[in-house]
Amino acid sequence: MLPVVIGSSAGGPNTLKKLLLGISDLRFPVVVAQHNLASEVENFAKWIAFETKRKIVLVNDKEIIRDGRVYFPSKGNDILIKGKNMVTVEKSNGAIAPSIDRLFESAARCLKEDAFAIVLGGLGTDGVRGARKIVESGGKVIVQSDPEFGYLPEMVFKNTEKVARRSLEEIILILETLVR
Repeated sequence: MLPVVIGSSAGGPNTLKKLLLGISDLRFPVVVAQHNLASEVENFAKWIAFETKRKIVLVNDKEIIRDGRVYFPSKGNDILIKGKNMVTVEKSNGAIAPSIDRLFESAARCLKEDAFAIVLGGLGTDGVRGARKIVESGGKVIVQSDPEFGYLPEMVFKNTEKVARRSLEEIILILETLVR
């Protein structure tokens, strides 16, 4: 029942779709901070639901997380881990939303050594600070080694100790065998 947290930006939508399609049995919750235009959040969630046939939850307040579901923040919000089995949203105060750093930092704080994060493609550095917090708390971070936009995964890899670098196919295999 512990979630996997995913952060992505440019190139992330199609990669996220491939990742969710690649996992045959989603036995854990997935919490996603995907940089998106606030006006497109609902359409993006609907598209992911349609393309992957996964149960998508657009979080507006607090939600108890459940296995097999994928959680996104509602428009203009950051999504945060709140305890071991809950997510919540808070108004985003950054230039980019939702914040990957805030999601990862909340995972480090609430899940500690059980935090498990994946960084997909992106252009900025949002996620570097949060990935460091996860590693410092004893958690695990995997960065995609073959993203369409490699800047963000590379920055996390270079600026955070003990980060694994794996292809999307390898990440899918890891998630297939993951017991949370």
